Amino acid sequence: MIEKFIDELVRVGMRSKNWVILDGRDSFYGQNDFKRVFGDRYIKVDLKGTAVNQAAGFALTGKIPIVLGAADMFLKALSEIKDNLSDSCLNVKLVGIGDSDILVHMKNISYMNIIEPKNEEEAKTTVLSMIEGYGPIYVGLSSNM
Repeated sequence: MIEKFIDELVRVGMRSKNWVILDGRDSFYGQNDFKRVFGDRYIKVDLKGTAVNQAAGFALTGKIPIVLGAADMFLKALSEIKDNLSDSCLNVKLVGIGDSDILVHMKNISYMNIIEPKNEEEAKTTVLSMIEGYGPIYVGLSSNM
């Protein structure tokens, strides 16, 4: 399912020049097409501290940042997510890959919308919902699907 989501993200991303990929994954799931497809709109980041703040900066300039990372890594950035993204209702998309307790925490953050696709078809439609939705959105892609 994760691969279907990534494939759809690449496909949809080619139609829009307004968003940027901040990739905090550590070589998840094979080849990375983002850098090849998006070029200068692809940035490899360290999710441990700076990715959420970088995403906030991009959002303030009118870009739509999509931050990809292991779900557990977002747990370490909860205060930045709350203070810099949600409280300001910035248009930032967070995609957590893998199982984690992060969803419990995200549900308690004001203005945070959560999408949890349950199968491959929902994963594909989630991409468009995420892109068209405004405000902070967290997409939880479980590794059990």
